[in-house]
Amino acid sequence: MPRIICHVYDYFHRQLRMRKYLMADETRVQVLNEPERNPETDSWMWLFRSGEDGLPPILLYHYTETRAKFHAASFLNGFRGYLETDGYQGYNNLPDIKRCSCWAHVRRYFTDAIPKGKEYDYSLPAVQGVQFCSKLFDCERYSKAKKHTAEQRKQFRLEKEKPILEAFWNWLDQQRPKQGNPFGESGELCPKSERHPDDLSGRRIAVCPIILARMQSGHSRSGGKTGCSVPVLREPLLVLLCI
Repeated sequence: MPRIICHVYDYFHRQLRMRKYLMADETRVQVLNEPERNPETDSWMWLFRSGEDGLPPILLYHYTETRAKFHAASFLNGFRGYLETDGYQGYNNLPDIKRCSCWAHVRRYFTDAIPKGKEYDYSLPAVQGVQFCSKLFDCERYSKAKKHTAEQRKQFRLEKEKPILEAFWNWLDQQRPKQGNPFGESGELCPKSERHPDDLSGRRIAVCPIILARMQSGHSRSGGKTGCSVPVLREPLLVLLCI
């Protein structure tokens, strides 16, 4: 592929690491015709996205053969700020990075812990946990509908979401969830969230094209050479795939 594409990718990679807040995710892919690898072998596509900071979004994809932690550490080398992810432990203890977990994942664990038919039993702690998350998401939807700027969103969160979060942490401290069940998993994930209210809708949406393509074709294709693929430009997002 033209080297100019790689230079463009490298430029936005540098710009991405200069931001203060990023999102990350990764998903399995299988690649056909990759040298010295079985087509059924799992590879990984990583997503790194800038947050809603008022600047033009940057979205980069990065291909690796494994899910090893050093891939994330290498890609994010030089980044200093907040990183929002799911519960994958490979993002733990990255230098100069403050880890933030995904509230959508926290809510999912609470939801999974609710017994069938007990979704509206508000005496259950798992149902109460879902309610806290839903209140936060309602605030986020309202802020998005009002098209708040980054600074307006920050002030809105301090005014409306901070009291919800403080009540949530106080409630969580009173719970004694058992390890090994979904409710316990939610309790373990929450401390990693750094009390950050963001949802990960942008990150999850960015992963969807990869998942859909995988479902439709079953595999990705490789020409047997390492290089940069043709970028997909979606104004104002720059989506680049580097393998």
